[in-house]
Amino acid sequence: MYHDIGKAQKPRYFIENQTGDNPHSGLSDVESAQIIIRHVPDGVQMAKKARLPRVIIEFIRTHHGTTRTEYFYRNYIKKNPDGPVDETTFKYPGPKPRTKEESIFMMADSIEAACKSLANPTEAELYEKIDKIMQEKLAQGQFEHSALTFEELETCKTVFKQFMKSAHHVRIAYPDAPREKGE
Repeated sequence: MYHDIGKAQKPRYFIENQTGDNPHSGLSDVESAQIIIRHVPDGVQMAKKARLPRVIIEFIRTHHGTTRTEYFYRNYIKKNPDGPVDETTFKYPGPKPRTKEESIFMMADSIEAACKSLANPTEAELYEKIDKIMQEKLAQGQFEHSALTFEELETCKTVFKQFMKSAHHVRIAYPDAPREKGE
């Protein structure tokens, strides 16, 4: 419940809180990325001020690891295909998750957000999205300090797939009924 508490500092800049105009439309991709990234250190600061337990503060600090704000990064690249890009401008400060629990939470947060972006997904689309997210996190080395085994990652992936399938009310597609003679 606390991991995104830093969003309370600028709630309108987060899509789940937008009802009208998007405040990012008047900002550069760098400015927007910095606002989004800022929710982590803001959340840590708020948690410390509220004297939350250190373990909760670490979940806030690590829930994005050192990943990029992909949307704004890709937008920037598209607008500046030949220009230099300082990728660190688009990255969360980290650290990467250090415990199994922090790693699982990072996966859950990323998977839940990404699957919300799918409109009426099929089971295959959900599973593909989950596989992609897990593969990206692995490729980025986000779990390198967490002691999660590959077997545990596979178990997590299976559980996330089952949960997201249920959360999205994905049903199996029934084949069309055979036509009766004379129809």
